[in-house]
Amino acid sequence: MARKKNEPNSALRMWWLINAGLAVVLVVGIGASGWFGYHWYSAATQERQQTAAVDAAQEAVRALLKISPSTIDADLARGEELTTGELLEQWKKKEDTVRQSVKEQGATRTSKVIKAAHSKGDTDSATVLLAVDTTTKWDAPIKDEKGEPVEPEEGTDADGDGIPDPVTDHYRVMAEMSLVEGEWLMSSLDIA
Repeated sequence: MARKKNEPNSALRMWWLINAGLAVVLVVGIGASGWFGYHWYSAATQERQQTAAVDAAQEAVRALLKISPSTIDADLARGEELTTGELLEQWKKKEDTVRQSVKEQGATRTSKVIKAAHSKGDTDSATVLLAVDTTTKWDAPIKDEKGEPVEPEEGTDADGDGIPDPVTDHYRVMAEMSLVEGEWLMSSLDIA
């Protein structure tokens, strides 16, 4: 059988078509990898920011709701470190009143975050919802403004020593967080 003159051209043409097809597949694959990689990175970055905002909200709520006569100055200072904006200004205005009240009443309050979740936000703000339990304990009988012991309310002093029994309260908290110079700080706090 004799070779036709067009056979080498058709083989060359087929070689070019196959290579062009492979090049198109390669370009599409690289583009798809870039697109998926970008979206994966964006989602991972957003998740890290959300986690950081939730962690900061938990720390701030625990600190703001924890108070003790023996550590009152450090407790109040920590509250200043973890807040910003209007909440920081409100915190500073109430510090003297809180300090005096805590020292007079001798109450120690601890707080425990039961659950926390990111509700909404963007790159520099977040809303975090928290369920929090606080326990208040008194070291001595409660006193009135004259310094005289006050009889505990009925049913709040089971052992009859004049010191109220510990009280646990449950709260729903909405914390607005702001990213300030790379650090998540609480800018608003709503407690129900």
